[in-house]
Amino acid sequence: MGIKRIGGGMAVNQITEGVIWKQLLYFFFPILFGTFFQQLYNTADAVIVGQFVGTQALAAVGGATGSLINFFVNLFVGLASGTTVVIAQAYGAHDAESVGGTVHTSVALALAAGLGLTAVGVAAAPWALSAMGTPADIMDFALTYLRVYMLGTIPSFLYNVGSGILRAVGDTRRPLYFLIIACLVNIALDVVLVAVLGMGVLGAALATIFSQGVSAVLVLVSLTRAETVYRLDWKQVRFHGRLLGDILRVGVPAGLQSNMYAISNILIQTAINGFGTATVAAWTAHGKVDGFFWMILGAYGISITTFAGQNFGARQYDRMKRCTRVGLSMCLGTIIALSALLFIFRYQLLMFFTGDAEAKSEKQILANGADIKADVLKLGHHGSSTSTSEEFLKVVSPSLALISCGKDNDYGHPHKETIEKLEKYNIPYERTDIKGTIVVGSDGEHLSTAFPDNKTAEK
Repeated sequence: MGIKRIGGGMAVNQITEGVIWKQLLYFFFPILFGTFFQQLYNTADAVIVGQFVGTQALAAVGGATGSLINFFVNLFVGLASGTTVVIAQAYGAHDAESVGGTVHTSVALALAAGLGLTAVGVAAAPWALSAMGTPADIMDFALTYLRVYMLGTIPSFLYNVGSGILRAVGDTRRPLYFLIIACLVNIALDVVLVAVLGMGVLGAALATIFSQGVSAVLVLVSLTRAETVYRLDWKQVRFHGRLLGDILRVGVPAGLQSNMYAISNILIQTAINGFGTATVAAWTAHGKVDGFFWMILGAYGISITTFAGQNFGARQYDRMKRCTRVGLSMCLGTIIALSALLFIFRYQLLMFFTGDAEAKSEKQILANGADIKADVLKLGHHGSSTSTSEEFLKVVSPSLALISCGKDNDYGHPHKETIEKLEKYNIPYERTDIKGTIVVGSDGEHLSTAFPDNKTAEK
């Protein structure tokens, strides 16, 4: 997006001039990609936890914890939008004093609100999860994830405020770059802490808050090094009464509006919790996919808000109205196209989260009447007692069962009941926690198993 300098360290970007739909897209796409990577934070946690830990952990990461986290985050994202609007108006009006004052007031608000919500979130986590009827078998997982996540509230708020400041003045690229870096850090740490070190939901939560810290540091450093009116000087961070009032007048209604959706999800989640862990996990997977839909609408919202704010400040009221109409039309077209794509690829998207089939799913498979007899069966959920029902095992009637689980894992996989079922029906089994890598081959008549990390044996 083109930017030209004017006096007093201010800059005017093409938000207030040029072809509206082109400038709107230039502004929209960096925001979209930024929100995409922000959404990818928790989605990565859910995917990796679901694949490497199991259904219970997936339900804990995204169930009640996800609804509560969204409630707190949406509240402050709404407040941060107040910052964006106030700065955009002042920037469009070339009011350097108001821009600087709003920057420092916003950072002070992020620190104060972040500290307060961290204390409330950590202290109230057990009560909130219990009030929502969180299933007992995932309560410990959910409590761990929620409490650790809430410790990262301050850096999360600082990033949202800082990125809101940059976007308000027309800089959508740096917030995007910072989120990409942070997201890659999050995914890498998820793999190391969850998949390699076996830290489960604790590892996922630690990965998330560390990556949030990375994004906060990057955006704050960029603001402190800025040689313009929105430069951040930590010595000047304080509340400016009039500007704080302006931020709250815009931000509080926006935060409450955003939380209407979050509150409805809390109520829905409370009802879903009563159906058990598997249903909670399914709702979690749906929520992560649904989040990508809403992130696009949010990107349009931020784009239109910033366009309207700067043009309002520049007293270009007709252009402000045209920006709004064009933006809403583009948003509607995107909604229709995206809804169609999500419907077509719904099954493929949901398969990313977990491959575990629990006893209920096994019963549905049996009810279909398909021939599922197999020579080799990889047990679901790492040999947990929630999978591999006797009825399912008898129908499959495998010659060999494989159990994938980590050595000395904290979840007790494989479960004693599962091993007893295999022994009851004289089904040989191999375990990765004992034999390491297992390679199964066949000459067309007989199975053979190879253990590259151990030894080779014939079956």
